[in-house]
Amino acid sequence: MTTFAVITQLVPFLVQSGLAPLAAASAFGAAGLLSIFGIMTAGWAADRFGFRRTVTASFASTFLGITSLLVFSWIPAPWLVVAFVIGFGSAMGARGPCRHPTAGSRRMRPSRSARR
Repeated sequence: MTTFAVITQLVPFLVQSGLAPLAAASAFGAAGLLSIFGIMTAGWAADRFGFRRTVTASFASTFLGITSLLVFSWIPAPWLVVAFVIGFGSAMGARGPCRHPTAGSRRMRPSRSARR
């Protein structure tokens, strides 16, 4: 839910903070493009490193992205927007591949009569 609250207001926030409208829209698009990378690698990372480590790394990346956006509101440095796009964009949607298989394996177990 947090992702959609941030993404909806991203371009107006960046423009209001002093970024050019085209650069703000480009940051929005780049974050969306990186989300594809994050979603595709999250499943692989969960298989290789475990679900908890992958989800923890995803939350940490989201936190770093949001923090850089917060700092950008005080210090309008372009590198903070780049840090936001990389951190937030790569984690956007990345927890989905980790959450759904574990939820299915915990809730969709065969009944005891089916295992016999």
